[in-house]
Amino acid sequence: MLLVIRILTAFFLLGLLFTAVLWLDARLRGWRRLAKRFSAPGPPPGTRPARQHGDVGGGVGLFSLGRFLSAGAYDEGLFIAAPALLRHTHPPLLIPWSQITLREEQSRLGARIIRLSIGRVHAGCIHLRGGIAAEVRTRLTGQSAL
Repeated sequence: MLLVIRILTAFFLLGLLFTAVLWLDARLRGWRRLAKRFSAPGPPPGTRPARQHGDVGGGVGLFSLGRFLSAGAYDEGLFIAAPALLRHTHPPLLIPWSQITLREEQSRLGARIIRLSIGRVHAGCIHLRGGIAAEVRTRLTGQSAL
């Protein structure tokens, strides 16, 4: 019986540690700050969001979501979501196009990389590599990429 209690306690403490790491990562990245302004229950109707290589909040965080993001460019705005396991601490975002500014773009090894500033008063940044980056750039500038 004592062994079962110890095992359950260990699982509880590991779960608590995992939750604390996720919460801290969301704070360090600024994901929570963005979610306060741009939280969404899910993607708008239409095409499903696709896997996207990117980063929310720049490079400061405890781990990288890298290719695990889901993103979509909709008429309503840019939709970004973390994997379902992380949604409690990293809720989905739907950012209106009027709140996004293209800060930097480049092409590396044939993949378009863009850096976006979020909010009229800077609330955070998003980096996208490949995937929907060209479509996002087109929506923001009205010009297709070369």
